Amino acid sequence: MFEIHVSLIALVVTLRYTFLEDKKGISFKKRAFQLTITSVIQLICTGVYWIETYGHDQFIFWTLVIVTSCLTGLIMNKWVLKFGYWFLTNCMITALLMFMLIQYDKSPFQGLFGGIREGLTPIFTTIYTAILQSIIWIFIKFQKWLAEGTVREKQPLKKTLIRYIKIICFQVLLSIGIASIFCFNNLFLFGLSIIITLFVLFIMRQKITGNYLFWAISWGIIFWEIVKLSFEYGHIIFKVQDADLNEDLVMICLIGFPIYHILLAIYFKLKEDKK
Repeated sequence: MFEIHVSLIALVVTLRYTFLEDKKGISFKKRAFQLTITSVIQLICTGVYWIETYGHDQFIFWTLVIVTSCLTGLIMNKWVLKFGYWFLTNCMITALLMFMLIQYDKSPFQGLFGGIREGLTPIFTTIYTAILQSIIWIFIKFQKWLAEGTVREKQPLKKTLIRYIKIICFQVLLSIGIASIFCFNNLFLFGLSIIITLFVLFIMRQKITGNYLFWAISWGIIFWEIVKLSFEYGHIIFKVQDADLNEDLVMICLIGFPIYHILLAIYFKLKEDKK
């Protein structure tokens, strides 16, 4: 019954929210469209989590999560950026719908603590959906902030391709260099190489312009593939002895550098705004 109470409260708040939107001069047609399209996405998200709850293939689940996330990001960017619509429709629909779906088949909740898991699943589904959509919303807002006041100049395709090929080549060389440090199993050398790499990256980001997402994503893919090769042929090429230590260092590089690229994007944006 908790899910029903949450949905009813969310319904009342949603009606109040749309009333306030009416006072701001937003047309009924636009409000109805925003509520409808966000509600449809919440239905899809609930279906995706329902697939995961009933133990279907994880590859299908994560594929659907990625597709749904991209669709959510597209809708946020094009039509509904106000997070109030997303949050309220999530509270109003997700928990209640998941609760109703569970009533048709309770087989995944058999055994010890099955009743507790059954009761918590709709709640956690709502929380997970809210977290995912808030992350996407923050990303869209961040992208729009970066694009403020910037004038995009159309460049020849050849010049654009050359620029991104340079970025890829640099990422390959950088990945090979960092992976080769792993063979020493020395944290001091690793830390020193990271400091030098951060400095070099700062210089390269100034010299080679490119979307920070391309820098971050290309780094993750290239570095991961090179590291896999180094672990596979490490005893021949890199002479890796402590695989556990290297896995920790790999995760530091794999997560840390994309974060650094985001921080650099913020830095360059603030520097540009000061001009």
